Amino acid sequence: MSVYFRTHFLETISGLCTIRAFGCQHSSQRSHEALLQAAQRPYYQRFMVQRWLNLVLDMVAAGVAILVVGLAIRLQTRSTLVGLALVNVISERDSAIADSSMGGDGDFAGVDQSVRRVYHSS
Repeated sequence: MSVYFRTHFLETISGLCTIRAFGCQHSSQRSHEALLQAAQRPYYQRFMVQRWLNLVLDMVAAGVAILVVGLAIRLQTRSTLVGLALVNVISERDSAIADSSMGGDGDFAGVDQSVRRVYHSS
């Protein structure tokens, strides 16, 4: 969809005098805004899915931590083992978040760029 947006923008720039001469600024602006909104929708949706998955990951990690503490209380284990288990839960959660944001901005940018290169080379 960003291709249509880019094309519309370039055509608008090249025909700016004509648009102003016929007084079509408002319709051109509405069209431009609609294309911009449509072009940004996939990025926004991907961002929202990633935020949701991070929330779910946080809730799972909290559940596992509660389970570990509950088992430690129930089984009366040593506090050092409980602390070690909680550190492992937290570090696994942090490494899962780091793995999901390898692109730097929270998405799979490297994979996306690789697919584009393969697509354009064929």
